[in-house]
Amino acid sequence: MSLWQETSEGLELHSRTPETGRWVLKWADAIPGLYWKQAEANLFSGPYLGALGILADGIGEPGDLVQSSISQIEIVRDRVELTFTPAGWHETTVRFAWTPTGKDQFDLQLQAMTRSVGVLDGVEVGVVSSVLSMPEPPGKWLVATRDEAAALRSVDGRAALWLASQTAFETDETVTGLAVNRNWPPGMIYSKDKSVQFLDSAHPFDISRRYRSSSGSTQHTWTLGYSMERGVILRSRFRGKLLLNNDNSGLNNLEHWQSEFLEEPLPLDR
Repeated sequence: MSLWQETSEGLELHSRTPETGRWVLKWADAIPGLYWKQAEANLFSGPYLGALGILADGIGEPGDLVQSSISQIEIVRDRVELTFTPAGWHETTVRFAWTPTGKDQFDLQLQAMTRSVGVLDGVEVGVVSSVLSMPEPPGKWLVATRDEAAALRSVDGRAALWLASQTAFETDETVTGLAVNRNWPPGMIYSKDKSVQFLDSAHPFDISRRYRSSSGSTQHTWTLGYSMERGVILRSRFRGKLLLNNDNSGLNNLEHWQSEFLEEPLPLDR
């Protein structure tokens, strides 16, 4: 029996501690991803590890990873897989696969591939996590990029949210080092009263650029940034963990929590 059960809201994760809250994978929401509803709360917060989009150099419009572009939904053991086929993307498919790996903890595996003839350059797949119940309004964002190519992509206007008249950027000083030796500490986002916190970590080799709102409530991570052609499969992976009511279990040793994730081999079974 799978841990995921279909409901009117999406695919709900069976929990042994329902008194704390509910996890639902809302595949039909504006941003498909994991959503959390704390016990006695009126609204879900999220998405957590949600599908933000796909980008490539020379393609004017981001590929929308939304309900209308979902070509397959599958539950494989305890993993939920959504496969997107965005319109106008030359038979490109993107797969998001979420797996619970601990209490309020999930791993996300991304896979992108294309059947078109020719090369897509600078392919990035975006992931968003937010503790808010509504989208983050325009404002100030902290940004870190892997290299010069990623830096150019961060300001080329491909994200419609970030209009020059509404958004300001500052350098995220928590990210240090250069290129492949960049040190990307886990992103921590949190509610205004910090009663809800979420750790969001991607494999450092996979990150192209990362944004965090000045409020600390939302994080966007664009992974990959490499060329893709027929026969090439690009993969990246994330781990996220929710912390509630000043639970510091995941904060006592962030380096150990991240290193455990990074040392695990990338599953190649699917």
